[in-house]
Amino acid sequence: MDATPIIQLIDKAKHIGLILPQNPNHDVLVSAEVMAKFLVSRAICVGMITRLDSALVDRDTILPILASLKPPTKEFIISLDTTTAPISQLRYEHTPTSVDIILSPSSHSILQDNISFRQGHIQCDCIIALGIEDIKQIDKTMRDTTAAPFSEIPLIAMDIASNHAQYGQINLIDPTCCSLTELIYRFLTSIPHYVIPAQSATLLLSGILHKSAGFAQITNADTLLTSHELMGIGADYKAAHILAHAATSSLLIPLIGRALARSRVDDEKKIIWSCVTQSDFLATRNQPKDMSNVLDRMRKEFPHMRACVLLWQYPNHQEIHASIAADTQLLELLREKTNGEYHDMHIELADTYDSFVSAEHQIAALLDDVL
Repeated sequence: MDATPIIQLIDKAKHIGLILPQNPNHDVLVSAEVMAKFLVSRAICVGMITRLDSALVDRDTILPILASLKPPTKEFIISLDTTTAPISQLRYEHTPTSVDIILSPSSHSILQDNISFRQGHIQCDCIIALGIEDIKQIDKTMRDTTAAPFSEIPLIAMDIASNHAQYGQINLIDPTCCSLTELIYRFLTSIPHYVIPAQSATLLLSGILHKSAGFAQITNADTLLTSHELMGIGADYKAAHILAHAATSSLLIPLIGRALARSRVDDEKKIIWSCVTQSDFLATRNQPKDMSNVLDRMRKEFPHMRACVLLWQYPNHQEIHASIAADTQLLELLREKTNGEYHDMHIELADTYDSFVSAEHQIAALLDDVL
């Protein structure tokens, strides 16, 4: 892997912003922690552009840098209305403790009401997007954060999605990696003279274990070699294993338990079915965004299933939604047929259904076509 273009861009930067998916999984979070630690080691000011739920990063023991990151600093603009207070000269004086901006009026005295203050663009010499496959996600994040469109700021995209939109000025994309942490490892080891700290190595290994369900879902020799190399540079396998399992928040355990209790296995077709009802959402106070974590757990509990189907109905909504987790090849086939929305290792089908029964019948027919 040639990291030269990325390093050249990073070395010119004093401020770098990170963008993550709105609901990042453990793999993305630890990738961001390791990348942020690398950037800080190069005396770069790192800002978090994505507004993350504090519960995701309030694990100071394993994500200390990510938990401490603030939004990127912004320019501060002092604006004078020259239509009512024209000036003949503008200068400033710099002292050890202050900067005085001096405005010389050309005709009328300058009043306080003639002056206004506002924030400008974020201070980012470049942006690194981790685990985001679609440019539209970047657009929304930037609109929510700053007036500056991302196209005005050099952007480095790092991801493992096979259908990545290649929206970055530099795109580091490798679908052969089983996890984003594996890609980050390959990137960091290509940098001359940079030694990955043992703690970072443990985090990277935990991301691989999390995404691969403890190597149950991969056969890629490169991933196994990467894991071996991480342990060779100090990764603690036992600690990484614990982190990978602890990645599922305790807040999700009741919801996952309900889904697993209702699971039904079709041994002939290698499909596991489950559902989450309105009462489940109300009882556990979880959100639709948590369906990805439920599916992740289902795949870990049933690693030999070809597909995991989760049907769910959110409170005060009549329609039934469906999310399917499977391998990349099967997901691509399903997305082509359904125009579903891709999320990590599952898709949410675009169609909704009138009942759980009709949803299962229609999705079963769909899976019969692609399996």
